[in-house]
Amino acid sequence: MAKFGVGYLLSILILFSSCESDVDVFKFVMDDEEAPVITSFDLYITQSDSGKIQYKIFCPRLGLFEGEEPYKDLPKGFNAEIFDDNAKPESFISANKGKLFNNNTLMDARDNVVVINVEGDTLYTEHLIWDGEKEIIFTDDPVEIRTKDDIIFGDGLEANQSFTKYTIKNPRGESNLDDD
Repeated sequence: MAKFGVGYLLSILILFSSCESDVDVFKFVMDDEEAPVITSFDLYITQSDSGKIQYKIFCPRLGLFEGEEPYKDLPKGFNAEIFDDNAKPESFISANKGKLFNNNTLMDARDNVVVINVEGDTLYTEHLIWDGEKEIIFTDDPVEIRTKDDIIFGDGLEANQSFTKYTIKNPRGESNLDDD
């Protein structure tokens, strides 16, 4: 009988210690400051102003976080299409992760960021900020730009959001110059 009592008591102790552990894990996972208020899947976001489309974003997953500085988290990446004043696409941005701030007018793109303009010029970097109000993109991270004639590297960049005019920090690279 004593063996049964010790075994029974030991089982109850393990059960309660397991429950406490699970509760701690649950509290950690469900921390109000860490969990999104809303999570959406396979979402298209379209932003327009005065009837003119400004951009479209597709993301496989979006988490809405509230607080002093609310933001939308795009942990599974995104593809964005930015339009000019005539509703024609002017550039495309994609990344493996992103965050949207300030009512979707400021984006922080990270991990394998690619920007392509209508001419096919392509920017590669690991971190990029897109400011929709100022209509610029910029980064202080290393960049690689490929055009039909050039491959340019730099230590950062600032450009218009259409990625047709840009300034590269510490540019270096290869260029195919015509003999004409």
